[in-house]
Amino acid sequence: ALPSQLLHLRLSFGLCPRITSAGLQKLGVFFETSKLKSLKLDFDACGRSPIGDDGVVAISKALPNTLETFVFNLMGCHGVSDKSLEAISKQLRHWSSLRDLDLGCFACHDISDIGGMILAEELPLSTLERFALDLRGTSVTEKCIAAMISEKLVKIDWYFQLGDTTKHIDSLDALREWQQQQALAGAAGFALRTCKKT
Repeated sequence: ALPSQLLHLRLSFGLCPRITSAGLQKLGVFFETSKLKSLKLDFDACGRSPIGDDGVVAISKALPNTLETFVFNLMGCHGVSDKSLEAISKQLRHWSSLRDLDLGCFACHDISDIGGMILAEELPLSTLERFALDLRGTSVTEKCIAAMISEKLVKIDWYFQLGDTTKHIDSLDALREWQQQQALAGAAGFALRTCKKT
């Protein structure tokens, strides 16, 4: 029932535990023929719903290449894994006008460095101006986060978790500073282990 001339669409299904992957697949039918410039999809706290990779992959494949802003909040969707992140990443290479990308993957426990590295490789850095990312509660490590650092990113807003500590970084300078701290801490730890061995 959505009008085909829509340019901006925001749909919020937060706290809707009966949303399923089948519903996402049907929603994808509209996206296939749309000319959307801005799309915001919110499935926050649908963790107990049967949303999984099948639905996210179906929506990702159907997304139009006209998007300038894409917000996809899958926070708490426990059925989402690297397969979903890979499907989203593959679409990024076709979006020549994407300026704003916001991915919420908090508590998607099956997302790891495998999906994260694929995302890092496909980021449309020639057009992307803002990149928001929430990787708390996933298995993504510092190695993957470091691979996403680029001078071309103008603005970032990232959350990720290391051990029991949640880190929020809101600028590229802060991200570089964090990376340097990690490198120094790693070097110090290596030196300490070497001293203990000798």
